[in-house]
Amino acid sequence: MTKTSFPLPMQYLGSKQRIASWVVDEIAKAFPGTENMVDLMSGSGAIAHEASMRGWNIHANDIQPYSHQVLRSAFETPREELQEIVEWLEEGALDGMILCGDRSRAEAALLEEDQFTANAYEGTFDWRDYSQFCERFSGRYSGATGNYDLFLAYYPNTYFGVRQCLEIDAIREKAAQSSLDNATHLIAALISGLTFVASTTTHLAQFLKPTSHSTALNLIKRRSQSVQGHVLECLKNLINYPMPDITSTSNAPFQAVLAERIFDPTKTVVYADPPYFKEHYSRYYHVLDTLALYDYPDLTFNNRLGSVTVGRYRSDRIVSDFGLRSKVADTFQQMFCLAWKNDLQMALSYASTSLLSADRIIDLAESAGYETELRQIELRHSGQGQVRTKSDVTEYLFLLRHAH
Repeated sequence: MTKTSFPLPMQYLGSKQRIASWVVDEIAKAFPGTENMVDLMSGSGAIAHEASMRGWNIHANDIQPYSHQVLRSAFETPREELQEIVEWLEEGALDGMILCGDRSRAEAALLEEDQFTANAYEGTFDWRDYSQFCERFSGRYSGATGNYDLFLAYYPNTYFGVRQCLEIDAIREKAAQSSLDNATHLIAALISGLTFVASTTTHLAQFLKPTSHSTALNLIKRRSQSVQGHVLECLKNLINYPMPDITSTSNAPFQAVLAERIFDPTKTVVYADPPYFKEHYSRYYHVLDTLALYDYPDLTFNNRLGSVTVGRYRSDRIVSDFGLRSKVADTFQQMFCLAWKNDLQMALSYASTSLLSADRIIDLAESAGYETELRQIELRHSGQGQVRTKSDVTEYLFLLRHAH
């Protein structure tokens, strides 16, 4: 039997997709009566998807808005009207929207970008001219009108090309014109697509720049990728994705989720996959939060440069206490105590490269009242930055049994 894939995949640093089957297998063996999972920090939805495929009821939570948007689309939002949007995109109707309204100011830049793209495929590409174009048209966020031009104003020739920004804004406008259900799916599909077309390495903390012929050629080819093509593929996948029988999602701090009794605790496992370091999600995926919120945010300012930070980060980024060395131990202690108080079994993913050692995690869990078992698996991880290295990481799975 062909395994069903998650319909809204993301290129996602820290995703558990590669080990999802192993994680859920180990949880099922440790807690054989499990029927429900509360996925406390669901991220890209890899573990929630695997649990759902096993027939478990799920509650998928994440505090990051972009993640919640994806989870809500995949696990909770009806899809009866989705075919209408698929047909609309297949007809090419979006192309007639990209230069509508205040986005029309980018018409000349779009023509210039299209010419660079043609030159790249014809072998007549001049990377220095393209570099100058990128500097000349890199966004004037202060000039945003608020009329569905956020990405055009904030991110052209940074994380995305000109046409890509226009497509993103046009799809966001179409979402606003659609039913709430279709809007949820459109935005979620857009979030998924952006992680594949972005002008970055493994995440969206920084964008790549055209500093040589090869890097410029790589960029223009990345930027020729169709955003709406990725969106259309995701929406088609969603139509065929099985909706779990009992499922819900939330966009809340873990404390609020653990305070609720969502499922019968005797048949429930809480799974937690917290950030491993300070910038794990909010800095690496700030652009996706901006897409989900679409709120024309204030950007952080670099006083030394006298301008906004190069990465154009939101000024209100979420920083998890799990990623702060001064707070991480207390935050784990709080999570364990809240779960234990509600009679919940737990499973916890963590890594050997993280802020706390495996022994320290076990000490904190046992001081809250849990009996602990440790499973581990060796993984090869890609490095970050333009020079891609590989490193060995031990992925831990802590199985915390409530000691009544």
